[in-house]
Amino acid sequence: MELFDRLPGYSSVIYASDRNHTTQEKLTTDDPAFRLIKGLKYDGPSGKRVLGMFQFAWDAAYRALSNSQDWSVVYASTPQPLALLSGIVVSRIKNVPLIIEIRDLWPQSLAAAKIIKAEGLVYKILDSIMRIFYRKADAIVVVTPNWIPGLSDIGIPRRKIWSIPNGSDLMRMSPYAGALHDPPRAVFAGSHGAKDGLHYILDAAESLPDVSFTLIGDGPQKTWAIGEAAHRQLANVRFHPPVPKNDLAAVLEQYDIGIHAVSKLPIFAQGMSPNKLFDYLAVGLPVVSNAKPGLLGVIDDGQCGRLGGWDDLAALLHDVVTALPATRKQWSLNAVRVIESRYARSKSREALLTLLDHVTHSKESTDA
Repeated sequence: MELFDRLPGYSSVIYASDRNHTTQEKLTTDDPAFRLIKGLKYDGPSGKRVLGMFQFAWDAAYRALSNSQDWSVVYASTPQPLALLSGIVVSRIKNVPLIIEIRDLWPQSLAAAKIIKAEGLVYKILDSIMRIFYRKADAIVVVTPNWIPGLSDIGIPRRKIWSIPNGSDLMRMSPYAGALHDPPRAVFAGSHGAKDGLHYILDAAESLPDVSFTLIGDGPQKTWAIGEAAHRQLANVRFHPPVPKNDLAAVLEQYDIGIHAVSKLPIFAQGMSPNKLFDYLAVGLPVVSNAKPGLLGVIDDGQCGRLGGWDDLAALLHDVVTALPATRKQWSLNAVRVIESRYARSKSREALLTLLDHVTHSKESTDA
């Protein structure tokens, strides 16, 4: 939702949960654009989590409909799928266009996480519901163009699908020279969940005792990771609490390599738009990732560092550590250029503004 804070001609009201999905901590904000909705606390996939989704959908729709403001457009975003239902209800009653944003593939992500059985009855029911949601939308936003063919295959007109990727604002204060700290410093900054490949990072740390690893963030797998690192006696691994977005650049600049790691879930090969990777690139950090197929079209292996397969993280890090300083400097320069040319927040805002103008003007022409 960072894109909505500076859109000329539009003001935004954002209905969001007051509970962090990853850490379950209560959230507060003094941002007048936000309307926080009470969220239920839950532990992993559970009936309480599903109940919380229904509660949020109901409360968000009720509060949006009760608001006396005249909406121009409704923008409903996953990964909470029932938020799309709220968007449909509000857009129909208010008679305004509906944009659906897909940030997670449902129900494919549930099947990938083994929460439901792939192609089972629950999968088929959820898949049918999501197709109905998509068809109700005036436009659909995907965070990676790699998802467009799948939507086209289920009958969604290509003209309705817009690709607006995640991204970052350039954050590095000084050029990266390519020299390494002693010992070299690798950083992972992001959620610590089952999908985030923490076991691969610990494996790499065990294989590379002369490299320092810092894991910044929080999530349901953090306690496990801390215990596992202690069990393996990994003296080169340390953990750090989450860092506010405004402070992230100053923190990341203290490291030599940014780690993007994911667990072995085939769904990632369908395409990714990872914020943590863009944050590394925005400060000019050479990167490594074990999700090469999913990053097709984002960056290439050897462009800003090294990309490989699920089990390649240690080898990829070794390649970056042993590369010539001039090579690491070039990777850093390429990283900044990637953000400037394709993934700057300013470009995403321009694309979103174009989309909002398109759907609102189309609605006005239809009603005229």
